[in-house]
Amino acid sequence: MMKHVLSTTLLLLFGTSIVVSMWKLTAFQQVAISGQQVALSTGVVRRAIAQPGPGNRLARLPSGWDESGINIYREKKEELARIVTSDPNKVFTHEVLPLAPVRTAHAWFQKQKMNGQGPSEWEPETFVRFFNHLAGCRYYVGFGSWIGPTLFYAAQMVDEAFAIEADPAAFAIVETNLALNSHTNWARHVHINSHAVGLGTDAAPNATRVEMASAGAGNSCSGIGASRACGKPKVFWKVNSYPFPSLLAHWGLPSTQELFVKVDIETFECKLIPSWLPWIESLEGPKPVFHIAFHSQVFSCSEEEYKDILKFAKFFDSSSDSKFIEECIDEEKQTWKCRSGETLFYDNF
Repeated sequence: MMKHVLSTTLLLLFGTSIVVSMWKLTAFQQVAISGQQVALSTGVVRRAIAQPGPGNRLARLPSGWDESGINIYREKKEELARIVTSDPNKVFTHEVLPLAPVRTAHAWFQKQKMNGQGPSEWEPETFVRFFNHLAGCRYYVGFGSWIGPTLFYAAQMVDEAFAIEADPAAFAIVETNLALNSHTNWARHVHINSHAVGLGTDAAPNATRVEMASAGAGNSCSGIGASRACGKPKVFWKVNSYPFPSLLAHWGLPSTQELFVKVDIETFECKLIPSWLPWIESLEGPKPVFHIAFHSQVFSCSEEEYKDILKFAKFFDSSSDSKFIEECIDEEKQTWKCRSGETLFYDNF
């Protein structure tokens, strides 16, 4: 039986008004994920309901997690709540130059020497590219965001940041990490979303259910389909996916040079990028900046998909750069050569 705790608290979280009702539970209750933020702590469920803004553009689209996904999220969230509310040594601070320190509930950041004393040991060139190209952007969209290393860096440089993470364990971690920074200005304009990005160019946010797999939920290698990254898949769940143009329309974001898009989706880029060709071709004027990770070390795209990725690249001014051509374009075979690592696609100012 639930007993209402004495007060109702009004918070400002992620730039929207949040009404938080606290309910004491005699037993752990299952919480359905349907577009509302749910924060779990020991013996307490805090259900945060975002009040609709103009056009309700910041309302979360339903994750569509099945029972497996919900259980993974619920268990990880409760585990994290127990840790951060009981041991101050389990809340860490990391810093990536030249931006401000960030609080997290994950020791991974410290292991990468993100201590503000020098370059990060994890993908140092990623932060160089981010700092160089985000300076001209107002908006950031990142998928998959994992536990937040690039999200929290980018969020300090833009007006608004949107994160997409469909792995329920990783989402629980990035959600907790964001809550630990709720005292900062940048955290108030970060919006995190627990669904996937699907194929196509539809402008309406119609959901398609997809299966995701991982050797271990939250390990940064989860992917749509039978992901081979980080070992043999052992954990499976279903989640909603939405076409990327429909998400931009839902959030009211422009498909222009003001937008920086980070894509790191464990081989699904092979199918996603070709599906964007009609959309990219339809854009007029300077296009968004794309920072895309390729994963041939895990699973290679088909030759037809690599040819389509080259077509995508040629819509951007960056494809005319001599170094870009030398490294990434096989003009004779008309195919894409940069098959692992990260590549930037951008138009000149």
